[in-house]
This record gives sequence, C-alpha cells and structure tokens, in this order.
Amino acid sequence: MEFVGTLSMLQDGAARGVMAHEIGILSATTAFGKTVVAANIIATRKVNTLILVHRRELMDQWKERLQTFLEIQESDIGVVGGGKDKRTGKIDIAVIQSLNSKAQVKEYISGYGQIIVDECHHVSAFSFEQVLKMAKAKYVVRFNGNPSKAGWSTSDCVDAMRTDPNTH
Repeated sequence: MEFVGTLSMLQDGAARGVMAHEIGILSATTAFGKTVVAANIIATRKVNTLILVHRRELMDQWKERLQTFLEIQESDIGVVGGGKDKRTGKIDIAVIQSLNSKAQVKEYISGYGQIIVDECHHVSAFSFEQVLKMAKAKYVVRFNGNPSKAGWSTSDCVDAMRTDPNTH
C-alpha cells in the first residue's frame, strides 16, 4: 500500500516526529490534517493497524479518508462498531466501546502491529487502559485535537499508556 496524498511541511514534520518513536502523542488543532498524517504513517510503517475512534461517524469518516490517501482496496479496510464486525486484519477501524464485550476486551486486539487512537481526550481512561492491556502493538500513536475537552489533559492520555510516550 502506498501513500498517495501530499503532506504540508508541518504535517511532514509531525509524521517524522511521531515515527521517530514507537509510542507517542500528536497534539494538533482541528483541521491540521491528523488523518492524512495517519495515512502517511500507516503506509510508511507497513504494519497492520487498528484505529480506535469514539463515535461511529468518525469510523465512517476515517474509512473514507484512508481510501482517499492510500492506494488500497475498500475491502482491505475493516470496521468494528455500529453492529458491524468486518475486520480485515490489515487496517481496521473500531469504535472503542465495541471492543469491550461483557467486561472483556476482544482478544484479536493483540494481533495488530500498530494502534492509532483518534481524539484520545474523548476516550475514557478505563476503556483506553483495558484495550491497551490486551494490545501487543509495537507502535501506539494517539491523536489529541483538544486536550482540555471532556476533562482530559494530555497528561491523562499519557497516564493511560503502558510506557512513557513522546509528544509532538
């Protein structure tokens, strides 16, 4: 899969900064282009990726944007949420709440090489922590568009992680 978009200088710097570390946070304002940066990271790292979102609308938006910025078949992007469980194991987008069933996190989470968390300030610390305990991903990237929203701060996103992240 190839990246077919174009990054601005700021986006390119952000992508390079994130990829210099296995775990980190990209804090950027709305309309910065975090999704296009994520597409670039996915194409560059070439590992199967699970993208976590907090609303179904975001799941649909991510799928559409990935199809725009990656040379990839629609059938290679899976979704979990809103009553759907159509994973591909290549790039999957999941509503985080759908990964917890009867207080147990879905075991397949451990099979991804990279996890991207969109708007980590919206995800409850408990949900986030439960999913990451099951994950064995080498790469974990959190996108934070508004760290003060919903009572979260950047440090809250960090505290929910299993190791010390790097922030860009």
